Amino acid sequence: MGGTVAIVDTSSYALVSSITNGLTNPYGVEATPDGSEVWVTESGTNTVSVISTQTNKIIDTIVVGVYPHGIRITPDGTTAYIANTGPDTGRGGSY
Repeated sequence: MGGTVAIVDTSSYALVSSITNGLTNPYGVEATPDGSEVWVTESGTNTVSVISTQTNKIIDTIVVGVYPHGIRITPDGTTAYIANTGPDTGRGGSY
C-alpha cells in the first residue's frame, strides 16, 4: 500500500513536489491556521501524519482511531477533530 500528498503551486496549478515517504492511505488534509503544518489522516494505519510545510517532511504521527477520514483544526490551532469511520470509534480531543 502506498499513497502520496501532492504539493501544487496555486498560482500556476503546477505540481511542485509529492510526499510519498511514510504515507500509506492519505485521505483528509487540513492546514494549521498559521500554515506551518499540514495534518493528513491515514485510514490504513489509523493515524494522522503531521507534515512541516517548511521541509515537506513528516514530523510526527499520532494514533487517533479506526479509519480516520475527515479532519478539522480549530481557528486558534489548539484542537484537531478527526472523524473516524471504523467500528466502536469515538476517541477525540486535542492533538
